[in-house]
Amino acid sequence: MSWTVQLLPEVLKDLAVIQPNIRLAVSRKIDEVADNPLPQRCGGFGKELGKIAGINLSGMCKIKFKAYGLRVVYQLDEENKTMIIVSIGARKSNQVYKDAYYRKHE
Repeated sequence: MSWTVQLLPEVLKDLAVIQPNIRLAVSRKIDEVADNPLPQRCGGFGKELGKIAGINLSGMCKIKFKAYGLRVVYQLDEENKTMIIVSIGARKSNQVYKDAYYRKHE
């Protein structure tokens, strides 16, 4: 059973700067992961995050797009079976992770 996908409002801005063909690939992969977004240790597709460059992202997971250098950072609301997309962006300079941290701690 697929989880509901929810985007934080800031994620719409993240998507707006991504090329349309890449945006489509990101959307498809999010839908695929939404079938089982749990962390891999729980049998899901999610890659758990911990501390990255001094940023504590415990409780969040990522989807990697190596070919594009992109990451999607998400958090799960298990009670409501909702996959909350927190940040989408380039891995370069860890900005995607910084954005995720600040968006969840505002």
